[in-house]
Amino acid sequence: MARGGSYISEANGEGMVFTFGRFNPPHSGHELLINKVISTARKYGYDHSIYASQSQDSNKNPLGYNDKIKYMKTAFKKANVVKDPKMKNPFFVAKKLSDEGYKHVILVVGGDRVKDLEREIRKYIGHSDPNKSFNFDTFSVVSAGKRDPDSDDVTGMSASKMRSLASSGDFDGFSKGVPSSMSSSNTRKMYDSIRKSMGVREDISSLFDDLDINISEEELERQAINRLDSDSLQLLGIMEQVEEEPTVIILSTFDAEGEYSDTTDKLVKSCDKMGLTNYVVSVEDAYVVDEDMDDNMITIHNYNGDGKKLNLDTSNTVCFPRGSVLKNYSGIGILSIIQDTDIFSVNKLSSMELAQNKFATAIALERSNINSPRTALVANEDAIEIALDKIGGEFPVVVKTITGAEGIGVSLVESRESLTGVLQSLWKFEAEVIIQEYFEIDFDIRSIVLDGKVIASVKRIKGSGDFRTNKALGNDTEPYILSEEEIEIVEKAASAIKCYWCGVDHMVVDGEDGEEYKVLEVNGSPGSGAEPFHSYFGDGGEVSGQEMIDYVVDYVSDRENWVSSTTEIGAIEEIEIIGIGKADARIDTGNEMYNVLHVDSAEYSTEDKDMVRLSTMGETKVMPVEEVVTINTGSGNREKRMVVKLDMKIGSKTIKNVKFSLANREDNDYPILVGKMFLKDHHFSVDVAKEHVMKESSEILNKKFTNLAI
Repeated sequence: MARGGSYISEANGEGMVFTFGRFNPPHSGHELLINKVISTARKYGYDHSIYASQSQDSNKNPLGYNDKIKYMKTAFKKANVVKDPKMKNPFFVAKKLSDEGYKHVILVVGGDRVKDLEREIRKYIGHSDPNKSFNFDTFSVVSAGKRDPDSDDVTGMSASKMRSLASSGDFDGFSKGVPSSMSSSNTRKMYDSIRKSMGVREDISSLFDDLDINISEEELERQAINRLDSDSLQLLGIMEQVEEEPTVIILSTFDAEGEYSDTTDKLVKSCDKMGLTNYVVSVEDAYVVDEDMDDNMITIHNYNGDGKKLNLDTSNTVCFPRGSVLKNYSGIGILSIIQDTDIFSVNKLSSMELAQNKFATAIALERSNINSPRTALVANEDAIEIALDKIGGEFPVVVKTITGAEGIGVSLVESRESLTGVLQSLWKFEAEVIIQEYFEIDFDIRSIVLDGKVIASVKRIKGSGDFRTNKALGNDTEPYILSEEEIEIVEKAASAIKCYWCGVDHMVVDGEDGEEYKVLEVNGSPGSGAEPFHSYFGDGGEVSGQEMIDYVVDYVSDRENWVSSTTEIGAIEEIEIIGIGKADARIDTGNEMYNVLHVDSAEYSTEDKDMVRLSTMGETKVMPVEEVVTINTGSGNREKRMVVKLDMKIGSKTIKNVKFSLANREDNDYPILVGKMFLKDHHFSVDVAKEHVMKESSEILNKKFTNLAI
């Protein structure tokens, strides 16, 4: 195994040479680093990759991550620049390479960083915890040279000098410092991006400092036009601000007559009504080639099947993929390429595939503790009895192919003998099949969820002679108003499948304690034909399918709704439970349930068990019990926990009515555990390598907790 910073083992096997840096902005000094990576990879016959940090601020990191990757790819055309937002630092990259099976890894960095990174990364090679271990046979950190290209030393070419040249308006000096293969147009774009991020107000201040206080309005405008860029001129009101509307593309298929589906037609009508440029892309005909993906542009060839090509600005395009993209590899390929650009795709490929797979959906719902019919996969005759036992063993049962829509591939089977015959018939066509427990219902409910919120719902009434409720089968519909509990369950189901726009189907059944709600499935390509809907936007009330689609297009065409910004926090953060106290919390991205609060005791205070008296952090409180959940605590053990709503504060952000389950965490290091559901709902991302990002120091409770397990 390699030991020294510049010694490399000659061991045979799959290897990788990589580097990780800020590259803000990329410059000629970085070119030396990149060349060192490529030459080292060639020397040993290894792969290579270049990773960039996501740090961004107006001072030292003016370029955003996506822009930085774009400029790096144009500047270092021979290098494999990797766009992977999950790679926060070199440790994340090392873990990724280990998981991918690389056995020989070389990290190339500036000379000042060799010893520190060699020492810190080596701690994790062969680590006792398999979740932390880097399984490398050889590892080395080598120097790209004596100077660090990311250094803020102003001698030579550096990132700080490039930023200084941009902020001072010295484009000629800036141009001399960019990588040799960067075009003049991209140099200008990068220069403008840096200046914009670093604040145009400084340019305005400089202008006013240079002008006489008694200057006329006409002369001021003339000087401003000569010296300021468009952002500054818009800020001063000299130039009108122009908000260019995005282009909308809809990925779909055409029928034999060249027509497309009802909902695609409604999307087109909505776009036309709002003046949005829009194109329906035939995924069976369209294709993209690498040469047509440059900077912030992408070209889709033969997009309509008539040989025409479509040039798209990836920063100003929104994509609506319809369910038909999953029917063939060409559709999957087109969507995959699009979502890897800056185009905002209303649903990602992974979400649509998860929603399409009814068995995977059932597992995702179960893992998120969402009530749904018991489901089992039946792969062959030997599995029938096991599957029946899992769903309760009673007939009738529902048989479904794993993929399918609009009620197609769904049957109701009344007996064990009939079940075998139905399954054998489906297996002959190599169908993958699940069975579900059956509930006698008169209707189910389809809810439309957009960006995490319910926007519409409709009751679908079962027709005579058929247990299915799908509108496509000719069944009647009517508006349906969801209860608060139904809204919570529906939105939770959409979140579990990670869909931005989807349809969630659920039913109301009789349970031991009254009505229960069970989620049936999630549709990643929701239709609009089951009208009229009850709406939760505008003034509410009854809306048509077209009106619902109008709202969707209007919402999605607003860039503010494209990506939910996240606040980065560390693996440990101080949390204040308002009215109770402060303590350090473990941030656990693997915990799918509610946040957890340590209590010394928690007892029902009423006979109806609707109130709890709890003691925690030296305080005693009486409050309503929101629900009781069953938690799998490991080794087959299950524990019932009361859930309450508390107001909490993290950093300067106060969040009200947060659900906490109550548990004795005496044997844990931290009295509070913050889970994945909370992080997603409130747009937090976690850097596991950091602690107390929201607060540099924390006052820890006197109580000592000793272990991190839940």
